[in-house]
Amino acid sequence: MASLSENGLCKGFGIGCLGLLVGCVGLAPLSSAARYHFGTDLLYDGFNSTVVIIGCFSIAQVMVMIYEAKMKDKPVEADYAELKGRKFLSWQEIKKIMPTCISSSIIGIGVGILPGAGAATGSYIAYSNAKNSSKHPEEFGMGCIEGVAAPEAANNAVTGSALIPLLTLSIPGSTAASVLLGALMIQGLQPGFSLFTK
Repeated sequence: MASLSENGLCKGFGIGCLGLLVGCVGLAPLSSAARYHFGTDLLYDGFNSTVVIIGCFSIAQVMVMIYEAKMKDKPVEADYAELKGRKFLSWQEIKKIMPTCISSSIIGIGVGILPGAGAATGSYIAYSNAKNSSKHPEEFGMGCIEGVAAPEAANNAVTGSALIPLLTLSIPGSTAASVLLGALMIQGLQPGFSLFTK
């Protein structure tokens, strides 16, 4: 979070702390102690993530609509970009993104080995790493080809390496691995260190 919100570090840190506080509401997973429920039974299960996400998007949309209502009398300059390009990458573009793809794949493998980290974590870390190591970090967020290649390479690398904790510890490292865990258990196989011996 700190690397992705480097321009507004205090804002990013504050939002992260707010997210942690929202996540702490409800019963503690280990001790089942009620935390921050404010005396109401409705918060024993914590905040419903769907409601929180819809609320956040709704508030953002309301802010955009208020801004547009205030700015409708002022002239707005339209800025359009002409789309152009090819279906496939050129050899120069492939050579340009190859170091980013290799480093992002290594990051994705490392994140995939961690149980429960998932592809989203690998994508964020790879994007942040690519932006910090780039000679032109100001191009990121504007359609820079390295900014597209880094999270995609990490995302694909996480999927394969998530099988390592699944087959060795019986802990899924991603959503796809947890589905595979269920499929193996339905077939009567117990993933873990005894999978290949029994």
